[in-house]
Amino acid sequence: MNLRAFAIYVILLLLLDFSTGLRAQELRNAASQPVQNPFASYWKAKRLKKLRKLSIPERVLILDSARAQAKRDTVWPYIQDPAIRNRMIMDVVVKTPARDVPELLDSMHTNVTQFTSSLQFLSSREMRRVTRHLNASVGIPDSNSRVFTSISYQAFQSQLRLNLRNRGDSLFQSHSTNFCGKIALARLWIQRDSSEYKRFMTELYYNGRAEWNGTEFVTPPEVIAAVNEDKIKWDPDQKVQFSNEEMPQGMDMVFYLTLTSVTRSFPYTFTPYDPDLHHENGMWAATAINPQLRLFRSMGFEAEKVGNNVRGITDRQFEKFKSASDSSTGKTVFLLVNSSILDTLSGADSEYVSPRGLEHTFWGTHWITVEAFDEQQDRFIFWEYGRRREVQGIAQLKNIIAGGIIVNDYDPQ
Repeated sequence: MNLRAFAIYVILLLLLDFSTGLRAQELRNAASQPVQNPFASYWKAKRLKKLRKLSIPERVLILDSARAQAKRDTVWPYIQDPAIRNRMIMDVVVKTPARDVPELLDSMHTNVTQFTSSLQFLSSREMRRVTRHLNASVGIPDSNSRVFTSISYQAFQSQLRLNLRNRGDSLFQSHSTNFCGKIALARLWIQRDSSEYKRFMTELYYNGRAEWNGTEFVTPPEVIAAVNEDKIKWDPDQKVQFSNEEMPQGMDMVFYLTLTSVTRSFPYTFTPYDPDLHHENGMWAATAINPQLRLFRSMGFEAEKVGNNVRGITDRQFEKFKSASDSSTGKTVFLLVNSSILDTLSGADSEYVSPRGLEHTFWGTHWITVEAFDEQQDRFIFWEYGRRREVQGIAQLKNIIAGGIIVNDYDPQ
């Protein structure tokens, strides 16, 4: 071997030794670093009750890692109990906002059928909840409900599209129901989170139950029977009504009855719905201020109560309502008022088929949504019964208000 060849040979040996040393150092460094827990973001979000805030990449990592573990049937140091792993998968899926579900499936290069097929290790209850959420979020083939057999798919979709297109403005409870509080909440939900409203209503239509914000809303059998057998009729004792007024129809009625059945309070906590007693038009369906506050909070709204159920508020409370109603605050104000007195101020009393006298004058009897306190023109604009109305002279309102609820934010779990 000549001198030149020997030099090249030595240089190659040195380079090989150097690269081997670098590789060994890389391996030692990697070994010294803790392996990333793919489920860390889940545990943090669950602790903070922020599972809906997980990003799509975080959800993909969690779901892919959990499915890989289940496929290998291995026990990882991160999750020892398969039941905990399965609950985690269900949580991550059902807490994915409806508008993000298509992107989640696309990111995993799968569809609903393929994805659910990969989750056969889940319990039947977990699988039902996952499937219901995915189907309702991405849409399913046109088909009639097997639960609400009297409501066709076409009728359901037509009503749903109308509610979404009008941003809830066309919702109408009629004078033959006491659903004004539920109507006010439904309208706000459509305006704040239309995709989840659509997902919830679709899930409710096909399954007779739907989950939201940690609560499962189940339509009772007696309500399903009343709807399917067309037993819900106008209360003959209800004389106050507009001309050609109709009760809520289809899934709108189902939604209000379901909300009421899940959230009704004492002394009707254990009283089942009875269409022959026209419960929808009595105290069974009514919502006082404290139950209404609980209902808003259960649906993911950050809300506070001002006042109570007895008519008459303080100057300070009145000013608080006016300040919160300013459009720049981003808040929404709902007032519990005496409806018969309000009708005389707004002129609605002139639209009734027969004269309406003053009723229950000491109490707040009706929920309305504040649109504006227009100080410049001294007028109050509000929404009720599917339309906007006005009262000229803001000062008159103070004595007809019993209390109200100020919604500060919307932050569901």
